[in-house]
Amino acid sequence: MTACKGNFTFHHVNFALHLMPNFTYIVMKYLLLPKHFRTAGWFLLIPGLLAGFSNYIFNTEPEFLNVTMFAIANAGFYQTTYFTLIETNIWQELISLMIIMGGIFIGFSRTDIEDEYIQKIRLEALTWAVYVNYLILILAIIFLYGFTFTDVLVFNMFTILLIFVARFEWVLVNLNRETDNE
Repeated sequence: MTACKGNFTFHHVNFALHLMPNFTYIVMKYLLLPKHFRTAGWFLLIPGLLAGFSNYIFNTEPEFLNVTMFAIANAGFYQTTYFTLIETNIWQELISLMIIMGGIFIGFSRTDIEDEYIQKIRLEALTWAVYVNYLILILAIIFLYGFTFTDVLVFNMFTILLIFVARFEWVLVNLNRETDNE
């Protein structure tokens, strides 16, 4: 009887999938942001990257961004405090938010022509980004130590999005170039 149930379930699922061949396309179509977010993403990502590199190289923080912030946890050298107010400069947090939001806006906004092929390109770019990101992390775990490794972990927050956006845009540019040549 369980074999019958198993076969019934398999055939039932198989039949349902044949009724919805575009299920992934339909779901992804509604999960994407409107296409005007793409432009906003570039206006966040590029200044965020420039400010991030500048901050990393020169280690400067604007004084006017020294503010009191609520912290869920604040770990110091000798003690950790929870649910407290702290004095901090929010420059690095703003840079991080600009890079992350810009990358998400660019990578997950509709393109001018949003079809199944673009969805396939987006998925392949995301898969490619995950592989490259974790390859970088594996190499860092094996070969880097101390604060250099910590720096790689900080950059690793952004690399998956940056690699995804770079790969997705590269494939889209090449696709547009091919269609223009035809």
